[in-house]
Amino acid sequence: DGIDILFLPIGGGEVLGPKDAYKLALSIEPKRIIPMHYNPKDTASLGAFLKEAGESGNSQSDKITLKKKDLLENEGEVLVLKIT
Repeated sequence: DGIDILFLPIGGGEVLGPKDAYKLALSIEPKRIIPMHYNPKDTASLGAFLKEAGESGNSQSDKITLKKKDLLENEGEVLVLKIT
């Protein structure tokens, strides 16, 4: 019944840029979106992606635990993992 978690490259260059990545995510309609493939030292791509997604903050998590029941709420939520 669709995509639960979408790992989405947003770094530009050889992968999708932030704007195109978000358009793709909208067309797929995942329950959660986890951006990846961006430079952690230059978060411009991440910031641009979050702006496209209407996310106000840059809250990053060390880890994410998801349960099936959690996926029933907040379709299209963006989750950002901290890159070390």
